[in-house]
Amino acid sequence: MKTIDFFETDPLNVLSKDFRGTKNIHSINEYMTLIELEMDTQEGDIALKLNDGNNENLHFLYNSANAVVIKSLVSDNEKKLSKFQSAIVHDKRGNDTFLKLKANSNYRMCIIKLTKYDATKNVNNLFTQFEKVFNAMSSEHFFMHTRVPDLQIGEYVKKLLAIPKTVFSEKMMAAGYINILLGLKLKLYLNYVKNPIPTSILSRYEIERIKKVSSDINNSPELNYNIDDLCRECGISAAKLQLGFKEMHGKTVCNFISQVRLEKAEELLKTTDLNISEIVYSLGWTSRSYFCKIFKEKYQCSPKHYQTLLAGAI
Repeated sequence: MKTIDFFETDPLNVLSKDFRGTKNIHSINEYMTLIELEMDTQEGDIALKLNDGNNENLHFLYNSANAVVIKSLVSDNEKKLSKFQSAIVHDKRGNDTFLKLKANSNYRMCIIKLTKYDATKNVNNLFTQFEKVFNAMSSEHFFMHTRVPDLQIGEYVKKLLAIPKTVFSEKMMAAGYINILLGLKLKLYLNYVKNPIPTSILSRYEIERIKKVSSDINNSPELNYNIDDLCRECGISAAKLQLGFKEMHGKTVCNFISQVRLEKAEELLKTTDLNISEIVYSLGWTSRSYFCKIFKEKYQCSPKHYQTLLAGAI
């Protein structure tokens, strides 16, 4: 198995014999790096080294394609990270962490790297807080937590990857999503410590289908959706569909549809000259009064008042 240093090589040049693809590395701040990895391995298995070697590292990983194996340099402890699974990994002794990739396979991953020190050796307080939690829960020097897929984590990864991350304001937004992801993963770990039984009963196929339904609703919120039709389309039961939406979005299917429509309505109020009635009916509602009621509940002002505020700000 060939070992490759992830941070010192360019996959578009030096590694072209080993894999093809893209590697986008975004420096979010002095302690936080985001890596977007999408590649196809060629002939021969690869061990991809994640650490930069000059710092202590903590990694969050989210896998959206073929399974990978996570392993420490000196530990026998290794785990498979399947599609839609996430992991948080830390070696207390600073040993290298590797991703083991099989030949002739496709990989798509989101990797967040936290470092303990910045360039002038100032300590990252977020990193030390994680260390305290890990030390309290485990005496092992190599810490790794995976467990069952979590749909909510997948949705926040999707939002994080959609941000351009080129200017300071975008990096601030990216850092916010990264903190949410780390918080969600830590919460899952602490819940696992209390109750080691897996909490999700959804298969990878069911997760794929639920993600597609969510994407369809996001892309076309104006359509007249009903649970029976959605279940027939995605091939899973109503109970599993509702469970998936609760895990992924924290909402029922109907409430998710309303949320997407409201967010689209707010965007149309800001970016078009459509009046409120035109917006209501273009997004699939049949009652203007109902729209006004739920809009005010979400945004604490009526659509009409919001239009007035927008006009006054121009």
